[in-house]
Amino acid sequence: MKYYTFDIGGTSTKYLIFEDKKVIKSGVIEYKEQMKEKGSIRDKITLTKIFDEISVMLENESMDFCLGLSIPGIVDSKNQKILSDSGISETNIDIQDYFKKFKNIIKLSIENDAKSAAYGEFYFGQDQKPINMVHLTFGTGLGCGIIINKEIYRTINHKAGEIGKSYSNINSTESVVVMDTSVIAILIKYKMATGKEISGKEFFELYEKKDPLVQKLMKDWTSAVARTIIGLDYSFDFDLLTIGGGVSDNKIFQKLLFEELDLNKDFEFMGNKLSSNGQTISKVKISNLKNDAGCYGMLAILKQN
Repeated sequence: MKYYTFDIGGTSTKYLIFEDKKVIKSGVIEYKEQMKEKGSIRDKITLTKIFDEISVMLENESMDFCLGLSIPGIVDSKNQKILSDSGISETNIDIQDYFKKFKNIIKLSIENDAKSAAYGEFYFGQDQKPINMVHLTFGTGLGCGIIINKEIYRTINHKAGEIGKSYSNINSTESVVVMDTSVIAILIKYKMATGKEISGKEFFELYEKKDPLVQKLMKDWTSAVARTIIGLDYSFDFDLLTIGGGVSDNKIFQKLLFEELDLNKDFEFMGNKLSSNGQTISKVKISNLKNDAGCYGMLAILKQN
């Protein structure tokens, strides 16, 4: 049996095609052609356009197959509904109705992208399965998937893990966590300061060249990520937290993040240490599946269901 798995993001869609558990094809669907007329880093692509691109691939499949879609935003996986827009717009689509044109789909499952990535990392990425874990995915947004008692943590309103929408400062309404921790938000801040639009790769190149603005943005970013992780540890006391997304492969990001985890482990007020969490850093690991975790999560979900 073939399993077509798609990890849908705000700027591209990653896909892995499996024969049982073996990857037989992989790739990325870029949105440049669909979005080039808009010319802004903040423009959103519609979910229909993404599904149209996926359909082009599925049209060439003559055998029966299973389809798994990892989708950003609040997702009701049981009823296969997307309940909120995210980095993608116009998500109020009847997914079963859209894909019914493919008569050889044996099974169709959808899941929130952070939850699928967390489950993929848990199920396929860890030899020793933790009981409770958190998986963070850094990209267009900030994804947080939670595993409790070796199962995806699900709630009645499907919002568990949407930490990017939390206020980053409870005394202010000016910022939420995703605006301080996502890759795209840092690139937007750079553009706001300079008027120049750059890629993530260019951002890290400027850091290595010791660009003052980029060095400050990098410090603020990795510090915000570290504090978010420490806060999650206080909330969930996880056995393991894994870092995923494209940036997880970057050695500069890894080094600075662990430095910030150490620097921020103590909380002091007026010269008094009010709390200390030196345990967090030992429980944080870079994802073994890296940017493939979402697709592997959909494979695990399809096989289990």
